[in-house]
Formats: sequence, structure tokens, C-alpha cells
Amino acid sequence: MEELKKRCPFCKEKILEDAVKCRYCHEWLNGRRVQPPVAIPRRPRFSNAQSIERLIVLYILTCGFYGIYWYYRSWKHLRDYNNLDIKPFWRTVGLLIPIINIYLSYSLYSKIKEFGEDNECESKYSTEFLVFLFAIFDLYSWIIIYFVEDKISDPLYYFLISTSVVICDIISVYIIVSIQGTFNNIWEKLQTDLIIRKEFSDGEIVAIIAGFFIWILIIYIYASETLARIT
Repeated sequence: MEELKKRCPFCKEKILEDAVKCRYCHEWLNGRRVQPPVAIPRRPRFSNAQSIERLIVLYILTCGFYGIYWYYRSWKHLRDYNNLDIKPFWRTVGLLIPIINIYLSYSLYSKIKEFGEDNECESKYSTEFLVFLFAIFDLYSWIIIYFVEDKISDPLYYFLISTSVVICDIISVYIIVSIQGTFNNIWEKLQTDLIIRKEFSDGEIVAIIAGFFIWILIIYIYASETLARIT
């Protein structure tokens, strides 16, 4: 006896009359819908903590540019763990704007300190002192680069002043190192089952390579400008 058949309303293939699911397109014919599986968040492999030595190396080898990423990373971690209504990317961009960057740095340092206190982790840095250093280094760099550097005729004086800007940038690593120490104490409490990354990630390796070429470019520019003033 030939079985009665009907056409699937979705793919138009012939299927059994009493079928409740199409064998071709797998659509349910009785109105039932299978809910998609709930995505399980991927468990991180590494802790958010970062060794101080590794941070210093990354900062220097990338000519200070890793510090920009550090600020973005710190804002992102604060947002994720404290449900803050902030946009880490735009706050990091704001660090490139004079005056605004002082306010944003103060906001970040103070929030990390509060985060530590909420988790009973002692913060050994002074927010006001670190912001003061940030403002001094930033103001000095802007004054030298935009108002002084082009007006210096003496080659030795030019070299010393330009070098001082780079040194200030390197010394400013003290600021993020001081704060990272508090951050590390927090993550050791909150992420006890995660290990601290020791090797450089692929992105960090790319940043180091880019930093190498930036260092060469800076040295070349300083040397060229110094020689031009000599001749």
C-alpha cells in the first residue's frame, strides 16, 4: 500500500503525510522550533595580572606605545568587572588630548585604587602624586616638541633637550608600574585558578617589532636634525 505523501511547505519536497519534521530541510511542521544552543563563555587561560618585569620590557621596546594599550586594557578590565558604563577605546583616545588626559588618568588611577580597596587589596600608590607626574611629563613633552625644539640652534643643546623628552617618556613607566602592582594583587584574589602569562603574545611580538623600527626612526631623526644644526 502506497504511503500518503505531502509537500513540505518550506522546501517543497515530498514527505510522509504524518511527518512532523521535514527529512530534507529539517524544518518542524508542527510549529515547534528548536532553540539555538546557549553559547558558553570561553574560560580565559591567563590571569589579567601581568609581571612588572614583562610590563617594563614591553613599554621600553615599543618606545612607550605599549603604555597606550595598557590604559585601554585597564579600562576594559575595570568595565568588565565593575559593570561600568564606559567606553575604553574612547577614553584611551582621550589620553592624547591635553588637559582631558589629566582628568582621564586621575579617573583611572582612582578607580583602580577603589577596586583594590573593595577587594581588601592595599594600594601603595598616591593617586594625586601619580597624576602630578603624568601632568608634568605630558606638559614638558608638549612644550619641548611644539614650542622649543625648532627654535634651538645649538646642536648639543638640541640633542640634550630632545633626548630628555624620550627619557621622560621612559621614566613615565613608573606610573603604570605602580598601578599594575595594585592590579596584580586584585587579580591574584579574583583569579586564583589562572596563571600569569610569561611569554609574549603574537600581538605583543608585532608591537615589539614595530617599536624596533620606531626607535630606529627616532634615532635617525635626532641624528639628522643634530647634524643639520652642526653644518
